[in-house]
Amino acid sequence: MLHIDLSSEQLTRARFALSPMAELSMALITAVRLPLRSRLSSATWRIIKEQRLDCLAVLCRCRSSYLPDFIAPLPSSYDPGVEEQLHAVANTPAGQVRDEMSAFFTGVSDFTPPSPVSDKVIRRVQGTGSLSQFDERTLARRMAEELACLWAHLMAPRWPFVKGQLEAEVARSAETVVREGWAAVFPTLHHALSWGDGGLNIDTPRDGRIFWSRSLILLPSTHAYRPVLFADVRKRGDTALAYPVGRPDAEPATTEFPLGQVMGRTRLALLKSLGPARTTAELAKLHALTAGSISYHLTRLHTAGLVHRQRRGRAVYYRRSPQADALIQRATD
Repeated sequence: MLHIDLSSEQLTRARFALSPMAELSMALITAVRLPLRSRLSSATWRIIKEQRLDCLAVLCRCRSSYLPDFIAPLPSSYDPGVEEQLHAVANTPAGQVRDEMSAFFTGVSDFTPPSPVSDKVIRRVQGTGSLSQFDERTLARRMAEELACLWAHLMAPRWPFVKGQLEAEVARSAETVVREGWAAVFPTLHHALSWGDGGLNIDTPRDGRIFWSRSLILLPSTHAYRPVLFADVRKRGDTALAYPVGRPDAEPATTEFPLGQVMGRTRLALLKSLGPARTTAELAKLHALTAGSISYHLTRLHTAGLVHRQRRGRAVYYRRSPQADALIQRATD
């Protein structure tokens, strides 16, 4: 059993986020744990070999119990872009790269202080020559380049569909948080998660405790097959938890995705009802949702340029943008 200490104050800072690099890391973990046993792992290995992604090949080939967390930087916002996260990978501090590669080579627990890497350990790990020849900063840049290549070939063509699934999951879970609180939402995310003893419990054969996390970032993932922690081996900062949702293999063969799958049914319904301008209260009553949930969805739609807002006295009215009108029109044609 793993346990993450979370006080009431820390829990107020908990949040959901989307993470392209975490999603890519889940594909790498699948390639490590289930090599050639699924379409995802087969596709990942094929691209790694065809594109000669030597550093990523080492990560997968060594079958370590730990993958370096710097290849999936914690999202700084709800929806960071791919380029933003790749930039963070390339500019990872040398000390962090060194600590996390030490943990990778030695196979230490995510929650155990890393040990120095000896030449004997490096030689014992198959194929590590391509990693040990780089200094930390060069290795970080090389990892970012290879991750960008893997993303372009494996994930980018399917990202609109995958992101739609993730957005729908966040919307569902956010409503539960608003209605019942954080403690009630964890068991709905995955059967291995529960709240108790002042923190989050993760049912796993490994035992451990994280007591240093400032807060928790929850990352829904269509490619995770179990909950996966991204914990700082230096024991500071936030902790992220990726948890499985949906089925990535269920996507349609075509690259044209229904609008409801891309943005989620709730947001599509909101857009369709925003022909006339409406307030948050009016939308909450119309769709039988809480005002907090409506505000969350409207913020995302406004950020995407699909909704305009206008203050009239003390009330704020929302209305579809011309871009949203065009999207809905194409979806109904």
